[in-house]
Amino acid sequence: DQMTGGNCPTSDVTDNGSLLYERAGADDLKVDVRTGQLCEHDSDGLTDGLVDPSNKYDSGSNPTGWANNFNILTAEFDPTTMNGDFSYSWQAGPNDANARIFNVHVDEDTDSGDQVGDAFFGYGDDIEDTDGSIGGFICNWAGPNNDHTLLDYSQYQQVTFNGTSGKFTADVSDIVYAPTVDCEYDGTGDFTYDSTMDGSADTDPADAVANELLDLSDVDFEIPDSPSNI
Repeated sequence: DQMTGGNCPTSDVTDNGSLLYERAGADDLKVDVRTGQLCEHDSDGLTDGLVDPSNKYDSGSNPTGWANNFNILTAEFDPTTMNGDFSYSWQAGPNDANARIFNVHVDEDTDSGDQVGDAFFGYGDDIEDTDGSIGGFICNWAGPNNDHTLLDYSQYQQVTFNGTSGKFTADVSDIVYAPTVDCEYDGTGDFTYDSTMDGSADTDPADAVANELLDLSDVDFEIPDSPSNI
């Protein structure tokens, strides 16, 4: 099916993408990957060769700006082992005030020799301004009485690579929260939902939910340096 255009007024859209990289050595690769969907056909959202997050759609002043899904990945890593630092930011539309941000550091455990990752998820500045840093967490983004004030939390998982399955598995998970403004639920409401997706509401609204998120002060991640754009 042809998309309706999302935040664009018609289905006439243009996907823009850019890749900037710098190879400082055999074990040191920096990348900056960006994508954004602009309104109208043949729209060019590049500035100095990179898709520009400040080129936002406005029906009056900028009808060919990006309106759907802007993404930025910056990374500094060893391309042989894939160990390094990766920072991914995504924003759904130009009128959102925060990017969703996923940061992960991957390295080899000196004791076990296993490849281990420390992964953090939260919210940051607008995609136009973010450097990839997590500024906090929003637990009630779009629900009743939603509030986008950043709270001093982040989701966190420690993961280890499983050579047999070829996948990372979680060893530590600090990800549970209630979809309320303060990330907590005291069990006094009457909201219930289908947690198994079998068509029947099966949760007990009397069950309280305490958040199990990581304190923002415990986020330990170094934002990777972006490659030089020369």
